[in-house]
Amino acid sequence: MRCICFFIVIVTTIVLGELFQPEDLVYKGAFKVPLLSYGGWPLAYSPDGDPAGPNDGYPGSLYGMGHIYDLYVAEFSIPAPVISTNKNSNDLPSPVTLQQLTDICPVPGPYVPNEDHFSIKGMLYLPQQGAQASDKLYVNWGYNWGEPPYNISVPSQGWCNPNLADAQPTDMWSIGGLFQMLTTGYLVEIPKEWADSHVGGKYLGTGVYRWNSGRDQGGSHGPTIYAVAPWQDGNPPDSGSAVSYVELLRYSAAHPFDDSFWTVCNSTLACYKCDEWDGAVWLTSGNKSSLVFIGTKALGGCSSAGATTHKHALMFYDPADLAAVAGGTMESWEPQPYAYMDLDPYMWEQMSIAYSHRRLTQGAYDREHGLLYIMENYTLSGGVPIIHVFQHEAAASVAGNGRASSATMELTIAPSPFNATAMIRACHAGILPLASATVFIYDQRGGLADRITTTAAVLGAGLQWNPGILASGIYYIKVHMQGHTLVANAALVR
Repeated sequence: MRCICFFIVIVTTIVLGELFQPEDLVYKGAFKVPLLSYGGWPLAYSPDGDPAGPNDGYPGSLYGMGHIYDLYVAEFSIPAPVISTNKNSNDLPSPVTLQQLTDICPVPGPYVPNEDHFSIKGMLYLPQQGAQASDKLYVNWGYNWGEPPYNISVPSQGWCNPNLADAQPTDMWSIGGLFQMLTTGYLVEIPKEWADSHVGGKYLGTGVYRWNSGRDQGGSHGPTIYAVAPWQDGNPPDSGSAVSYVELLRYSAAHPFDDSFWTVCNSTLACYKCDEWDGAVWLTSGNKSSLVFIGTKALGGCSSAGATTHKHALMFYDPADLAAVAGGTMESWEPQPYAYMDLDPYMWEQMSIAYSHRRLTQGAYDREHGLLYIMENYTLSGGVPIIHVFQHEAAASVAGNGRASSATMELTIAPSPFNATAMIRACHAGILPLASATVFIYDQRGGLADRITTTAAVLGAGLQWNPGILASGIYYIKVHMQGHTLVANAALVR
């Protein structure tokens, strides 16, 4: 008797989706914020702010910090940005102040306002969680590098009410007893679906970029991200307590942040030591997702005096790599950026400052409308910062059955479906043949099923993949070559 088999494959939503590419972000313009003169480092977006504002496509409000020597925070509206072709400050609109600058320093507490070595390092607005009665503004309080106790474990995170007139700031807690140099910088909202799947509903990401005193001394040789949910440890957590966390990103001296892409640096020159990544946001749109750091990439001449050349930039990470770290199939130092976006063409830099390479500080993200707000501080006369606005649009990289492509790279898996082996072929004209490349194979749940280290030449000619004893199903093949990444799927049918 002859049997005919019909294979029906149902593809479900998984964490391994498409990735944002730099070309997905479209510049919308900028506006100035005189309210935050000589300040403006942390920035947080509130979707519920400014409900009476105009219907101009820029809803909600932003929270920002005033003078860097104070601990005052204000809320302001978001005016429609303007592209000033000749960079004339008179062209830029200013926001409406919704809540005046207010001292939100916790009392009692070990911190003293108006100290130049201590300030608010990060802020994030989240809707109410757990047993909370209202939405909260989360705050990272920290000392600058080199100012004790940056290199020990001290309470450094808390929350307050978004109503600054009744802020009720909490006492501080630490992130699992980790050093402040690992945890106390940017704050990022981790998308709910991803966090529920991989880190037990920890929707708050916290971290910092500080290579000094690397992992062997308690620090990191690159950016860090820790997923936390303080509301799971109390409402609020006890003063001085250590809340639980999941480590998603942290580097070591033996395995540092990668310098091989978009730079003349290498492991010996270690230009990453002169990088400054002060902000982070997690972009999402449908099945597309990327963790993006905001700051400055050193390009060469790194020394104790800083880098001789640098670019203001966005740095993109693949959330599937972080999922693998959370699941224990990758080390926290293995994820590396897959793309950079040059922001120098958008910078104003009209005010002379000592640290001109640190003009980009932090960002805020309107997830519903795909709007990214990035602060360029000390920009205009009087230390007035401006906020640049980008909006993401449709995907530039399309993943389909056995094929994916971008403007510069193509990936094919053949045949698809397959039942024994599959040929993985990836081509990129701008990458040298001996450049290293890595192939990651994920199952439908986002678990890492296989990983192959090879070269661009082998992938260009075609890499034969044998799935071994893996079960039938849809597999997602991700190829990473010198900062370029594509993902395609293929069906294994036994």
